[in-house]
Amino acid sequence: MKNLFKVYLKKVFSDLHSAILGIIVAALILGAGGIWIFSKNLWILLKTTMLLPTPLWVTTIFLALFVLAYIYLKNKTSIPLSTPDPEYHEEFHVYWDKNNKMRCLNCGKPLKYSSSDSDPSIFFCSDPRCNSKHILKDKRGKKISEQEAIDLMKTI
Repeated sequence: MKNLFKVYLKKVFSDLHSAILGIIVAALILGAGGIWIFSKNLWILLKTTMLLPTPLWVTTIFLALFVLAYIYLKNKTSIPLSTPDPEYHEEFHVYWDKNNKMRCLNCGKPLKYSSSDSDPSIFFCSDPRCNSKHILKDKRGKKISEQEAIDLMKTI
C-alpha cells in the first residue's frame, strides 16, 4: 500500500508539473500573439494616420508647440515696467528727480554712465531687464553732458 501511494503521488506531481508547464507555454504563445496582433493593428493605425491627406495631427502638434514657445518666451522676455514717480519731471529725454539725478523714461530706475568715455551724453538704465539707452540732447538736438543738462535746468 505504501508503494502504491508513492507511485500515485509521483503520477499526480508529474501530471501537475506537465499541466503547469503547458499553461506557461500556452500563456507565452498567446501573449506573444496578442502583442504581435496589437502591434500590427497599432502599426496599421499609425501608418494610416501619417498618410492622411490633411495632416491634422501635425498641425495640432505644431500649434501646441507654438503656443508653449510663445508662453515661455513671453514670460522670459516680458519686462514689467513700473510707473515712474510723479515727482519726476522730463527734460532732455530723461526723467529727473528732485536731487537732479537722472531716471529711465521706461521704468524710472536710475541711469548709469555708458562704458564709452568718448560720448558723455549716453546713459543706460541700471535695471538689467530694461537696459534702455538714453541720450541727453537739448532742444536743438545737440548732445550734452549730465552737468550741462543740470546747468541748463537751473537756468530754466
